[in-house]
Amino acid sequence: MRRRIAALAATTVIAAGGMLGTATSASATVDPPSGGWDHTWYTTDASHGGRVQVEEYGDIINLCDTKADGKYPEAHILAYDGLGDIRRDFTINAKGGSGVCTVSTASQGGAHDIPEGNTVSVSIWLISGKTNQYTGEYVNDH
Repeated sequence: MRRRIAALAATTVIAAGGMLGTATSASATVDPPSGGWDHTWYTTDASHGGRVQVEEYGDIINLCDTKADGKYPEAHILAYDGLGDIRRDFTINAKGGSGVCTVSTASQGGAHDIPEGNTVSVSIWLISGKTNQYTGEYVNDH
């Protein structure tokens, strides 16, 4: 998959169980998969200041700040198995202003490699008091 990345910065995330992971920040978005994104969710504010897109194949999670409003989006990803046990738990954010995106992929390993068959909860909100939260779910089946 081709990615246009203008400026890179590593963000360290500490996941449940002490696992460390990194997410890549960029001021440009990741090109959408050829068939389009499997899931797309927005913050609940009227202007949809944050957007998270998911491609299950490769566990690609693309979080973007879509509005110059002084706030930035954050997303919490929680994956759990059929017994309800938490398998992955991490948070990413897209700090830096409108147009900034953060990408998490399975190739980063650790918490970012979401097991197949797990139910994944993705919550997105705007930071400035954790406002305008939305949560969506999917089963990671490909």
